[in-house]
Amino acid sequence: MDDILLKVELQGLGAKVKDLPPGVRQGGAGPAEGTVISFGGRQASVPLHSPFVARSPYYLKKQTDRYWLSRGRKKIREIRFPETPVFYGKRTWDGVPYSQIALLHGEDCLGSTVVQSCIYQEAGKGCGFCGINESLKNKKTIVRKTPSHLAEVAAAAESEGVRHAVLTSGCWGDDSSVIHYLAECTRAIKQRTSLKVQAQFNPPANPELLNVLKDAGVDTVGIHIESFDSPVLKQVSPHKARVGRKGYRRCWQEAVGIFGRNQVISFLIAGLGESKQSLIKGCEELAKLGVYPHVVPLRPIPGTKMANRRPPAPARMRGIYEKAAFAVRNAGLSWRTITAGCGRCPACSALGEFEDYLAEKEVACQIARTDDELDTCYRIRHQVFVEEQGIFKGSDRDEMDAEAIHIIAKAGDVVQGTVRLNRKYDGQWWGSRLAVIPKYRGIAGRSLVRKAEETVREKKGKVLRAYIQENRVDFFKQLGWKDIGGPTQYCGLPHQLMEADLY
Repeated sequence: MDDILLKVELQGLGAKVKDLPPGVRQGGAGPAEGTVISFGGRQASVPLHSPFVARSPYYLKKQTDRYWLSRGRKKIREIRFPETPVFYGKRTWDGVPYSQIALLHGEDCLGSTVVQSCIYQEAGKGCGFCGINESLKNKKTIVRKTPSHLAEVAAAAESEGVRHAVLTSGCWGDDSSVIHYLAECTRAIKQRTSLKVQAQFNPPANPELLNVLKDAGVDTVGIHIESFDSPVLKQVSPHKARVGRKGYRRCWQEAVGIFGRNQVISFLIAGLGESKQSLIKGCEELAKLGVYPHVVPLRPIPGTKMANRRPPAPARMRGIYEKAAFAVRNAGLSWRTITAGCGRCPACSALGEFEDYLAEKEVACQIARTDDELDTCYRIRHQVFVEEQGIFKGSDRDEMDAEAIHIIAKAGDVVQGTVRLNRKYDGQWWGSRLAVIPKYRGIAGRSLVRKAEETVREKKGKVLRAYIQENRVDFFKQLGWKDIGGPTQYCGLPHQLMEADLY
């Protein structure tokens, strides 16, 4: 829980910074002001430039070739930034820099505002938190991105590891024009890539227009009300207030019918002046509809009407996240099954971490002590490595089992998975035989890895390494593990040697 609370603190207090790697994204429209850092397997979008950051106790500092998060003078976490994409340095056939068309959001999401213009902002009646015009003022983007440009950039981004995309737009025309343009852009991306796509837009007067997006290949949608506190919404976003909760509800219901439960999201911004009760009730109402309530703290963006506001205090956000996570879990929703875009990307919100924490509390990991528990470990391993994957013939047992620490994951009386640890020399430990019954994969696997790390720390170990199957490398990277060298053969299959972030 410590790293989760640290992320909440960083969201609410920001961090002072002197040196950033070249090309690191800073700022953006909507609630995303800041830059993204990773620590302990978590991503966090951290405010850097708003006035309130001057009072933060946190710093991002570079020492030699490493970056650290410090509180005052004390280093508390080594951090890393997403690698600057190679495609940022490319241009389209007609000379437009790729970086003015779409940018990396988090670690594997491509984001673009397809039309960087809003009639409400231009009339002085736009959303008080939105910085859609700021990127244009700074010449970091262009007004209109063509479908062919977006497809070209998306193909380059996919080749560098991007897996999904989010397309937004300002309110520049009537409902039909905006929807059809988002559909056209999505269709072009789908023709060139296998990326999953989320489209975000205001509720159209005719919800049947959503079928246009579905037919174009849009996988998920974002229809953002921002606040369930009506007086606050009227003050902060008058045009959203005119649509009203009835208008939003009608559109959400139609969207869930078309795209499915958990594939429709709505931003809820904490810190606009709303009551905590209205925000929590909003989360519960959305979740019951099958709409994922993507709760984020206000990110005051320099140049906007709310530039001098402060995000909610971390303690307040913690309480909001906890109650929102209960609402999401009770409705059977999860950030992990959102296909694309905001909600799927964990950088701007900590709601996903609170969800996972609730789920992981239901799974208890312990060292196997009895013969029955050890027999269960071997049975699960046989099921996974011999019967399911066919890596071993007959048995996966070997000489390392006798000296290993065997860990099991249990929910109630049901053992869901196992992993083993072996001590080598000079504080070096090796993990192996991570096996989870298929229907429990995800939460149980994460719990076992975390328990293995905790056990090694308790044993005063300095290093924990493991050979990871290629299709599980991303899973371990999400947990903060890093590659050691390149791919190699292990047990006759391609594996990647990886090392845990123990500290």
